[in-house]
Amino acid sequence: MNRADVQVLGLGVAFGLAGWSVAGPVGAVLAFPVGTWVGGRLATLSEQVESLEARIGELEAERDGDKRLRKH
Repeated sequence: MNRADVQVLGLGVAFGLAGWSVAGPVGAVLAFPVGTWVGGRLATLSEQVESLEARIGELEAERDGDKRLRKH
């Protein structure tokens, strides 16, 4: 189980507890899937942001390499 899976389950449990406090067991059963869905979307967004950050780093390194080559 990776970090994203734990986050997804954690949000599912948090939503389930909130649902339980509002509407009892039925609320928990309804809220848990919503929490895991939200967690899944957030995990996907987090992975996309990390990928974009890595790509930005690569582009900056290429740009900086080009500047060094032009100066010589």
